[in-house]
Amino acid sequence: MKKFLFFFITITTLLIVIDFLFGYSAETYIKKYGLRGDYQPIEHIIKKCEDEVLFIGSSVVINSLMPSVLEDSLGMSCYNAGANGQTMQYFHTILNCVLQRYTPKMIILGLRPDELYGDGMLRYHLLVPYYNTGYNEIDSVLESKDGREKYLLKSSLYRYNTIWFRILLYHFMGGHNDNNKGFSGLEKPIIPPYLTNSMGSQDLSEIKVRILYDIVRKCKQRGIKLVVYSPPMYTKFKEKTGTVKELERICKDKRIPYYYDTQDSLFLGHQEWFYDNTHLNKYGSLEYSKLFASRLHQGNGEFDTTFP
Repeated sequence: MKKFLFFFITITTLLIVIDFLFGYSAETYIKKYGLRGDYQPIEHIIKKCEDEVLFIGSSVVINSLMPSVLEDSLGMSCYNAGANGQTMQYFHTILNCVLQRYTPKMIILGLRPDELYGDGMLRYHLLVPYYNTGYNEIDSVLESKDGREKYLLKSSLYRYNTIWFRILLYHFMGGHNDNNKGFSGLEKPIIPPYLTNSMGSQDLSEIKVRILYDIVRKCKQRGIKLVVYSPPMYTKFKEKTGTVKELERICKDKRIPYYYDTQDSLFLGHQEWFYDNTHLNKYGSLEYSKLFASRLHQGNGEFDTTFP
């Protein structure tokens, strides 16, 4: 029994020491170099960004709206704050983190046709390195995932396990190039996508709907113009999904512009503008960005700050 107790204490002490040293090393590195890879745009958004217009959404936003095109058209600074694989919980958090520092003039929120469906918490783990660093919104969401999470988050090994491969990539392949202000243009694929058919999802997530309402409320409170859109897809839906119908209803009720471009006939007629069935390539992004910028003006060419 004594041997087992000694072994247990030794192993526990060793793990605590390793965890402490790992955390200390990670925090020291981050303070000196910052977080790299996918984290570099996030670092900019929540700590430094002061652009007047922010695009928020998942990869369909990263690959659909070019800040340079909208800046030229609007005469306002823009930043693409999209993040791969993220959903409503992440969008909500990013907005809250931004509002802790400053108030942008416009938020352009890009939502897929099924954005209000499902849980979508799995990839939120991306924000774990920011736990207990002054962002209460991130802390509360992470702790609410399940009962074990708040205890796992005390471990440095757990919090920083997502950053080391990004550090290695940075040293061997170079840093993230943010000359395009968050936008990432995709090349034409070797094999172009085939037009597919989909029924879509008719179910709604009550949590995501509540989050959308809170995004709307906060934008109204701060005087931020909110614009919502669903970008083109190379997929035909037999009918509008339940989530799209709900988006249309909410936006109409709250007098928010909503552009449902998922089934835009112009883009469905240009296979060469798509990288796959979900994402535009850089040529399609350019065409879509020009179309989107033109919508944000009145007939006299001035920026439209009114709600329809």
